[in-house]
Amino acid sequence: MPPLEVRRMEGRAKTALCCSFLLTSLCGVWFVYSYWVFTSSTAALERAGVFVIAIAAVYFLGFQLYANQTFDVPENEDAAPVDERAQLQLRPFLPAILFQQIPILFLSALRLDGGMSFHRGCQGALGHWLCIAIIMIGRRNCATRIDELIVKWGFVPLMMLIGGLDDAIH
Repeated sequence: MPPLEVRRMEGRAKTALCCSFLLTSLCGVWFVYSYWVFTSSTAALERAGVFVIAIAAVYFLGFQLYANQTFDVPENEDAAPVDERAQLQLRPFLPAILFQQIPILFLSALRLDGGMSFHRGCQGALGHWLCIAIIMIGRRNCATRIDELIVKWGFVPLMMLIGGLDDAIH
């Protein structure tokens, strides 16, 4: 069995992560504050603060998981060419992804709730496709089993998370 190696995050990756956190936080604060400022400015500030804390926790946990992941290191680097079959391919997962998203979006569009369910469904679908894009771009050659599970079955847990957060905010 080859030894395991923990790879540390490089400076460019840390800078990109910090810029992403700042952009996400600033945009989110602006959207949350502009939505709630008409009811109460203190409520708007409180909710914007909760948003920043939640995003900071998500980024921190994601950074810890990414920075402390282990990889199999072959004993002889020259004798181990990149295996094409080890790359994560999207095609085998498309039927499962679409089987989840299309019926949920269709049924949520039929609900008579002013489009709120469909809005949540679209947010979940967009978030899921963004997660897939991040995994496919950043970790295609070294995808883990968790990455495959997120790509294939990540939509439903993401929908539950969005529904819970939306209920907590509103």
